[in-house]
Amino acid sequence: MSDDEDDDYIIEEESEEEVEEDATSRRIHDFEEEADIRGDMEESGYSLEQIEKFLDKRRRKKKNDSKKSGRGAFKGLKITEPMFLQFDSVGRATGKWRLKYGQHVGLCSRKLNINWSWSEVPTGLKDTLWEDTRNLFHLNEDPVMKSLFLSSVACRFRDFKAKLVSGWITCLRKRTKYEDGKLPPQIWRHITKDIWGEFKRQKMSPEAEELRKKKSDSASQNQHHHHMGQRNYEDSRTIWIDEGFYPTAYMFIVFYLDFTP
Repeated sequence: MSDDEDDDYIIEEESEEEVEEDATSRRIHDFEEEADIRGDMEESGYSLEQIEKFLDKRRRKKKNDSKKSGRGAFKGLKITEPMFLQFDSVGRATGKWRLKYGQHVGLCSRKLNINWSWSEVPTGLKDTLWEDTRNLFHLNEDPVMKSLFLSSVACRFRDFKAKLVSGWITCLRKRTKYEDGKLPPQIWRHITKDIWGEFKRQKMSPEAEELRKKKSDSASQNQHHHHMGQRNYEDSRTIWIDEGFYPTAYMFIVFYLDFTP
């Protein structure tokens, strides 16, 4: 399946996720908001000096308002020390900060308009998300790593839309306690009433219903289903061994493969 194909119909159940938006979202929002203000003021004849003075005053006011309220407009990753992300030989995040990176990828996917397909996401926005990720996890500029990161965001973007469809359109997924009795605009700040209305219109169309049926029929033919969630095999294998799920013979093979030079 391509990164641009929305596979947002088959997810039946999903673990509860903490709803939070990080500094990347604030940065993007502020940049776009200031660009609009700057354009309007330029058209109105204000000088560059006047515009920058106004924006500087506005930034200081927003900063003070955030301090008074105890939090900013967006909540992000809880970071107590610098994060240096590592990757294995096939480009998968490993080490101490792997879970934080996975959480960050999920947060990045929440910055996107749910009515976009992946190909419709502006290149500048993709670059901004990558640049913020590089700075956050101290990564070098690497086209391969960037491509892997964006593919991960695209996957989580599809998964998030799957959560919306299965929770509020087809109602095949039981909503979490936090979600119950609420609509997406009441849960996620980046989903406005207008955006949600358009999303419902798209996903409840006859074409969407037909596509949903085809994918559901195809999925019903699968004999082996994925049950690891966001864990990789390394994490899951440890849990399986601790819980006695692994047969003794398999444990010997795993031990042999891990420690044989």
